[in-house]
Amino acid sequence: MTDEKKNKHLSLKRVGIGCGGAFLAFIILGIIVTHGGSQKTAEPPQPSGPNPRQVFQDAVLKRFDVGFGKRSKKGVNLIADLKTFEDKDITLTVTFDRVQPLSEVIIDTEDMTRAILSELQFEGRKPSEEGIRIMVFGETPAKGETGTARVIRYGEAYYEPSEDAVKFKQPSF
Repeated sequence: MTDEKKNKHLSLKRVGIGCGGAFLAFIILGIIVTHGGSQKTAEPPQPSGPNPRQVFQDAVLKRFDVGFGKRSKKGVNLIADLKTFEDKDITLTVTFDRVQPLSEVIIDTEDMTRAILSELQFEGRKPSEEGIRIMVFGETPAKGETGTARVIRYGEAYYEPSEDAVKFKQPSF
């Protein structure tokens, strides 16, 4: 073989090895990126300990059951759901399992408002001085004339910080 043919042959071999090596490098790089990417997209660590919102709701329900729930023995089931839990704004919805007389709803929603006040005071808060807004809505799921699901809204008990009083108002239609 002449020197010129040897050089062409060697350069072709180098190109062939170079391309194969580059191809192999891309495959290895793809594997590394794939495995490295899955570690980077792992879920963020969950905060340890209980959720403060849930802790507060559980404490309020315990106070309601123990100290304020005048009707808990009458077979009326209610579900309380803390909708808003911010520093100066607490909103809770009380859902009754069946239609209730307005007088009973007023008692329960006002008592739930008092349970929230009691828990805030237990935590060292001063609702009237801090101007904390508390609203407890009373409602019952129902069906309309055509069977469509709807909600009966009775009204809301609320804490008036300027008067340091719990009040109730019916919805205005």
